[in-house]
Amino acid sequence: MSGLKTITGIARYEAKLLLRSWGFRVFSGLALVALTSLMVTVVMPSFGSLYFIRTLSGAFPALVIKLLNVFQGIMAVFLATEFLKRDRKQDTSQVIFAHPFSNGQYVLGKFLGVLSVFALLDAAVLAIAVAVHAFFSQAPFSLAPYLLYVVLVSLPTLLFIIGLSLFLGTLIRSQAMVTLIVLSYVFISLAIAGSRPPFAWDGFAFSLPVMYSDVLGLGNLGPLVQIRGAYALLGLALVMASAVLMKRLRQSPGWTRVLGLLSVFSTVLALLLGYAYLSGMSSGRGFREALRMESRIAAESPAMTLLAADLRVRHAGGSIDVAADLTLGNRSRAALKTVFLSLNPGLRIVELKGPAGNLPFQRKQHLVILETEKAIEPGEDIRLSISYSGTIDERYCYPDIDETRRATPLKIWLLSVPQRYAAISPNFVHLTPESGWYPRPGLPEALTFPARVGQDFSRYTLRVEVPEGLTAVSQGIPTIEGAGPEKTYIFQPQTFLPQLSLTIGPYDRQAITVDGVQYGLFLFRGHDRFTAKFNEIAEELPQLIRQLRDGYEVGLGLSYPYRQLSLVELPIQMAAYGRLWTTAQENLQPEIVFLSEMGVLNSGAEFRAGRGFGPAGQGAIAQMAGRMGRGEFSPKDIQRQNFNRFVQSNLMGTQTGIPMMARRGPLGVVVETNSEARFEIFPQFLAFTSNLDISEWPLLGYAMEAYLRERAAPAVMAGIRGALGDSGREETNRFLIEYSLADLLRNTLSLSAVPVSSVLEEKGKYLMTLIRARLGVPDFDDRLVAFLKSRRFQPITRQDLEGFVAPLGSLDLGQTITAWSLEKGLPGFLVDAVETYPVVDGEKTRYQVKFRVANPTDREGVLKVNFVTRGGFGGRPGGGGAMPAATDNRVFYVPAGTVKQVGFVLDQAAVMTIIDTTMSQNLPASFTLPFSAQRAAPGVRPFEGETAGPYVPPAWGADGEYVVDNEDPGFKRPDAGRANWLRRSLQKAFVIEEAGAGATGVPMIMNPPDSWQPIILQSFFGGFVRSAYMKKSGSGASKVAWEADLEQSGDYDIYFYHEGFGGRMGRGGMPGQGGATQRGAQPGQGPQAERMNPGKKYFLVSFEGGSEEVVVDIRNAPSGWNLIGNFRLAAGMNKVELTDKSEGRYVLADAVKWVFKK
Repeated sequence: MSGLKTITGIARYEAKLLLRSWGFRVFSGLALVALTSLMVTVVMPSFGSLYFIRTLSGAFPALVIKLLNVFQGIMAVFLATEFLKRDRKQDTSQVIFAHPFSNGQYVLGKFLGVLSVFALLDAAVLAIAVAVHAFFSQAPFSLAPYLLYVVLVSLPTLLFIIGLSLFLGTLIRSQAMVTLIVLSYVFISLAIAGSRPPFAWDGFAFSLPVMYSDVLGLGNLGPLVQIRGAYALLGLALVMASAVLMKRLRQSPGWTRVLGLLSVFSTVLALLLGYAYLSGMSSGRGFREALRMESRIAAESPAMTLLAADLRVRHAGGSIDVAADLTLGNRSRAALKTVFLSLNPGLRIVELKGPAGNLPFQRKQHLVILETEKAIEPGEDIRLSISYSGTIDERYCYPDIDETRRATPLKIWLLSVPQRYAAISPNFVHLTPESGWYPRPGLPEALTFPARVGQDFSRYTLRVEVPEGLTAVSQGIPTIEGAGPEKTYIFQPQTFLPQLSLTIGPYDRQAITVDGVQYGLFLFRGHDRFTAKFNEIAEELPQLIRQLRDGYEVGLGLSYPYRQLSLVELPIQMAAYGRLWTTAQENLQPEIVFLSEMGVLNSGAEFRAGRGFGPAGQGAIAQMAGRMGRGEFSPKDIQRQNFNRFVQSNLMGTQTGIPMMARRGPLGVVVETNSEARFEIFPQFLAFTSNLDISEWPLLGYAMEAYLRERAAPAVMAGIRGALGDSGREETNRFLIEYSLADLLRNTLSLSAVPVSSVLEEKGKYLMTLIRARLGVPDFDDRLVAFLKSRRFQPITRQDLEGFVAPLGSLDLGQTITAWSLEKGLPGFLVDAVETYPVVDGEKTRYQVKFRVANPTDREGVLKVNFVTRGGFGGRPGGGGAMPAATDNRVFYVPAGTVKQVGFVLDQAAVMTIIDTTMSQNLPASFTLPFSAQRAAPGVRPFEGETAGPYVPPAWGADGEYVVDNEDPGFKRPDAGRANWLRRSLQKAFVIEEAGAGATGVPMIMNPPDSWQPIILQSFFGGFVRSAYMKKSGSGASKVAWEADLEQSGDYDIYFYHEGFGGRMGRGGMPGQGGATQRGAQPGQGPQAERMNPGKKYFLVSFEGGSEEVVVDIRNAPSGWNLIGNFRLAAGMNKVELTDKSEGRYVLADAVKWVFKK
């Protein structure tokens, strides 16, 4: 019997045994049922949060293969050790001696038998997946990701797990012990070590970045082959080592040596591949450190200014050939003998010429250093011609981004996507200034910030030769030359530009011209799912675009500066990060917005019929329309709404889609992404047209951009954020209570929980609001915009900016900015005494808004007040979900330890007043004051302005009232306890959260937590923090308590605060006012309010002589204080408890008040 025949015979025998075993049949059946159910579920349109699974060709197979890989890996642990146990139990040695074969044949046969059984299971699952994908999913179908995932994900895992199980089984006779050891490894790989970059310990490739793009492929094929090849080879080495170490059969010395050598060779090769992978993953850190070291001299030297650049590019497969003619000017105050240029280190310079011929130069990493024969005097220009070729070294990109952020892949639910920053391949090229694809004078801002900021505005010309079937996209409307297989695109932008990008790919182009601006859409071939979504409104698109643009420009006060705007699709792997000196990102270039592949990272890109706000379907929208008195929604209305919503939420940032009530997809998993990409076109109006060249204030440009961007966004979004609960801004404010911007810039802090861009954005808006409040100029924003408009495409110096501020008022700009960057801590505000009513002013009826605000902290603060007028709602059905527009906004300064009475008189009644506490300790940071149609008392005169006085905190027990809020020390709740370590780890690995975990506001109400958890909403009682504790209804065993130290014995009325989810604005208790507050809609008004009211509350009140259970029916209880009862209480500590018993879905615990009855 030949060796191969023996091995195949053993393999067939083992396969038959496994296929006949009930254990395998049961596990395989469960796998098929579970995975098939999941496949059908995730492609169902009803799960809007899983849009990316239904549209990316590589996402659906990646999800299926990853989950199948985990399941079969665990099964392999049991099956691989089963035959060893079976042989020992049945003592099959007599059969083996009758048919002699070697240990190697025996083990390899068994190994191939187990492997073949899993191959059958994989084939069955993949066949179902292919059928579901091809016939039910909206994503383009490609067989390539299925084959690649099987080879790179599934096969190495099987080889390694089976090999490890066999190897341990030969060393340890206890199958239970072997199973325990391997399962422990599985857990560690999935939940602990394997989930952390660089994912070298991820034997299941569960967290390893693996994602297929229709254009770029995997994007990281080399590293994947290295690490997955290492696991596959190590698995084979363990299989062969198992044959060598097996002791129950006699083995020929030749076979032993051969298997031993092959095992050692495979192990060594696996280690080499693993080392190559780890070296590649870690090489970037040292590379970027070397970049920074080499850049120190250049950073201290004045840089030339790029005046013009003429680039000629030839796309040559996996590389580019470029000839660049540069005009550089010396705009510094000193003569320059040394010229520094920056160019990606992966691009090799072939020739460098000056006006007189070839010039000698030095190349140090990214630096090109020229020593001119004659110094270049201030005001003089020089022309250089540089020829270079090669590819892009992506390690050069983003040297300012910390290594943890770089190493973290894009996460979308269970899928991990590798991050790419540039690409040059035969069918796709993507080059932005971050890649350093063309020479620029000096250093990029990533290597000079914060010591130097600023950008050059230059004239660019670009000629690109592209192969047949590809399209080039860059700045400027191109002219195309050539009728053969290769075409030349010539781009000549009509305006000065701060930078240039180049993208080449298999694009289909559509364009429309509106009012002299060409709007282009570039989608990969086969990816146009969108045109058909707007077939009903094709003729209306120019009008819709005009309305959206005009509204945005009017709100911003700036006009669009270019002749075209292109939306260009990029592979899902292309990444962008937020920066510290500008709000612009690399996925936004002058005249271009780069969208994610199939729009998976863009809000509302699914354009589903009947999908307006949130997850409601067409029927729900029609019902909503009927309730609003706006009639039925037609297909045109829906398409119009979807188009407006996409543009407003992605490009303009003027609409925040109402979040899903639950962030969960099927099976309770959390569907989120860590993408930093932003797609707003605002930088086109400011960041790409203004150059704030003030090195001593490096963050001022970011601050100004963040502040002015809000001009185009409806102020009502701040109110919605307050209604929905905590947000990223509140998280940022928590951070800024303890740390300053200077701490941030010194890199002394870990900001893993708070994005740097969020910190800068909030601090930036606060700075500009503070400047406006201190200057006291009502039209400050309009003047600032006019100043920036007058300086478009020109550098703005410190003298220019101080010259703008000086006529507006007395303000030391430098001192203000310095204090802003160094200060720690935040103010906090208490708002009460709210009044809104009409007043008679002469012969005109006007509308009074009054409230009182106190700042009891030792930090100054600023409040922003926006008024939303009547008539803001409306518009035709499908008009994009128009929200109320703030027609007036004011800011005022509140010093530390001050209380102010503030009054505004409006010409038009406000639907609501939105108070934005900017940077403060308040949670939520923004809240609304609905207008109440009260009548003014006769003779009441309008009050416009403010009065101020010192804040005096109320004494405990003043007027016989004792209030304990859930934020006070007197509030007690049971220890929530922590889920066991194993459970937490598995939940993290599979992105599963417990009910209510990580949620707040309305989403938490819709999915109550299992233990008492804080929830933030503006309708709750509170001081700086308006919160309550929520828990899912229970049996009454879990309790919270309020304890108050009463100063005297006697009769007390005890109240609880009932949260009606209206518009309550603040905690009472400022001296002299009694805590009057403004409220909105009361509970019980409409079916939604009835569903949210939980029915009854069960209190336990302790008093003299015992305790009593009190049941309070709150179905018709008003918002605010509601009586529990009257009790005789002794002086000292007294307690009121609330159980989790309720007929509703949840229980809320907010505040309790004791009132002494005199």
